[in-house]
Amino acid sequence: VGKVVSVGSDAYPETDSRFQHGPGCKEGDWVLVSKYSGHRFEYDNVEMRLINDDAILATLEDPTKVSRATA
Repeated sequence: VGKVVSVGSDAYPETDSRFQHGPGCKEGDWVLVSKYSGHRFEYDNVEMRLINDDAILATLEDPTKVSRATA
């Protein structure tokens, strides 16, 4: 689970049929991504990731209700 801090200008192009209903997320949204997706880096002692728009699995209203599966 991560919070979107910025969406690049090349994200969710209108010509891409995968995003025909518009952007999947916007700045400030909480999103679900797979464990190994994106490129990890640290900025001002905070772990961040660069994630491609097609790697976002879902947007979440309440990230506190999400937990990692145990099985």
